[in-house]
Amino acid sequence: IPARAVAETLAAKVQSRRELESFITRSNASIQNQHYAEAIELIQAGLVKYPANPELIQQVNRVTELFGAAGPVKEKMETYLTFAERNAQEKNYDLALKQYALALKVNPLSKPAVDGIRKTNIAKTSAELQTALVLRQQQAEQTKRQRSKNITDFLAQAAAASKKGLHQDAIAWWRKVLIADPDNEPAQRGITASEQELAKSIPSGVDTET
Repeated sequence: IPARAVAETLAAKVQSRRELESFITRSNASIQNQHYAEAIELIQAGLVKYPANPELIQQVNRVTELFGAAGPVKEKMETYLTFAERNAQEKNYDLALKQYALALKVNPLSKPAVDGIRKTNIAKTSAELQTALVLRQQQAEQTKRQRSKNITDFLAQAAAASKKGLHQDAIAWWRKVLIADPDNEPAQRGITASEQELAKSIPSGVDTET
């Protein structure tokens, strides 16, 4: 790796760390001044740039606990719901569900919170299913590629054995091909050809059944 690229990567990491620390420092200042809604906004902005960052999530938990013990009920509800909706839109489903749950603690009959939990759970389940589907497709593709590679290798081994006159070995390799791909025509033809060559090598009049 060129020295310049390494230097640029290090510089980018340093800059990223400074930005992250800035979000945390400013949110701490807002928390200290009991500007909890402002702190939540800062943390949310940080999570947009650094999704699932453990330090920012820790800040979320901290400000949530402090905010829950202070502030007017209406302000709490609006902040919890706003934060939950934004997290749901950004696919931070666990954080969104936590904020909706806090909104329900303030007002157990809150329809926006109940609806938000239902919609977020549906979205979360759908995302998990999609992730599982993609993973299965990737695994299937990997299996297919490995199977294709095995067949290619087996065919090469069979051809090499046949060329050397090792027809029994060649047949064994071609049969491995047919286990992986029962309709493989080169393997079918190879077995037929090798069996014919073996038959030629048996002296006339010899009983092959005994």
